[in-house]
Amino acid sequence: EGVGYGARLIKEAVGKVDGDYFQSFIDFGEVNKEKELVPSQDVGDNFLSPNLEVDSWLGFRFHEVDMGAGAPYAFRPSWIPMEGLVIFVPAPSEKGGVDLIITLFKEHAEMFKKIAHFID
Repeated sequence: EGVGYGARLIKEAVGKVDGDYFQSFIDFGEVNKEKELVPSQDVGDNFLSPNLEVDSWLGFRFHEVDMGAGAPYAFRPSWIPMEGLVIFVPAPSEKGGVDLIITLFKEHAEMFKKIAHFID
């Protein structure tokens, strides 16, 4: 059915992300707060190196979500058990700004620091 069909499915799914959806995560955490939750994936086998996966969260409307205390200042993943993932996210400090989240293993992060540069 083509790319248009896939794009429509993604747009419809993103449109379903509302306050009730996020409340379900909060409720899950409250119900399971005494349990020790474990990762759903084995970290040892989850890497994309030497390839990268690049995702954009720039179109998600996180700033419109109100969990009772107003809109969030920033929205970031808490833990990504994967190397080689790059995510573009809205910068919390500057309207229209973009931050990058890059997941690397510790030894590769040290190497990346030697070649990375900031653009202000």
